[in-house]
Order: sequence, then C-alpha cells, then structure tokens
Amino acid sequence: LHDKTAALEQKTIELTRSTAELSTITANVPVLIAYVDASERFGFVNEYVRDVLAVGPADVVGRTLRDVLGDEIYDRLDGRMTEVLAGMPQTFEASLRPGPGSPVFIVTCFPDYGDGGDVLGAYVVCQDITRRKEAETALEARERFIRLIADAVPARITYSDTNERLRFALLRLGGGSLG
Repeated sequence: LHDKTAALEQKTIELTRSTAELSTITANVPVLIAYVDASERFGFVNEYVRDVLAVGPADVVGRTLRDVLGDEIYDRLDGRMTEVLAGMPQTFEASLRPGPGSPVFIVTCFPDYGDGGDVLGAYVVCQDITRRKEAETALEARERFIRLIADAVPARITYSDTNERLRFALLRLGGGSLG
C-alpha cells in the first residue's frame, strides 16, 4: 500500500508539473488558442485574448461566440463554425474586430470528437497575419504601378531570370502582350 501511495504521489507531482508547463506555454505563445463547445460557448481561451479582443480570459470563458465577438463578426464566422461543429475542419482568414484597420488572422478550427464520434466542440487557433496581408497589398500596388508604367512605354520590355527563361514580355511594337 505504501508503494502504491508513493507511486500515486509521484504521478500527481508529474501531472501538476505537466499542467503548469502547458499553462505557461499557452499563456505565452503569440497566438489565440480557444476551445468552443457545441453550443458555441467558450470553455477555454489563453492570455493572448487580451491582445486580440482587449478582454481577459475570465471575461470570455462561459460566454458565447456571438456575445464575445458581437453580431457583425459572428455573422461572418457563423457558417464556418457550423461546418466545424458538423465535423469538418476549417482554415480561413478573418478579422475578429469590426472596422477598418482591424488585425487579420488565419483561423484554424479542429472538431473535438467524443468517444461516440459526436462533435463536442472545436479547438480554435488564431494567428495574426496582419503584417503579411499588408505586405501582400503593398506588393500588389507596386505591381499595378509597374504595369501602368510598362503599358505606357512605347517599346518592347522583357524580363528573363538567371536561367534565361522569359518571365515577362511586353511586345508593344509587335501589337500584343505576353505578360
């Protein structure tokens, strides 16, 4: 009995240490991690929710998606959550706050299957991709600007890569474009 008690105490210490380590990790990763049950109620959310929604985890857990995100954002995400809660994983881009200039996130949702195969809820991970989206927008603007200039130049313009493969050709004098 003494050996079993000692083994149980050791397992309890290991479990406590493991739980504390997992708690530290989820509190410090720069992504939003959440669990939403089948009634779309938050069961867990990590500390990063403060950066994303400007509220603490205690203000989110137990509340519904609609209540936390508001009608406008919820209505945009509702179809996605319906799919996840029907058992289909989802990955999509979304802003979790209304208005222009709001951060953009890549949202990944995985169903949580119970023992009987029923979906109990969803694990949700949201990573801020705002800087990437801003870089993509800037690149698109530069490409439009270059195209505008190239279209106005009355000459043939070509671009070849280091392997001498033609990557772009504007055959203005030839009457067409290969770009």
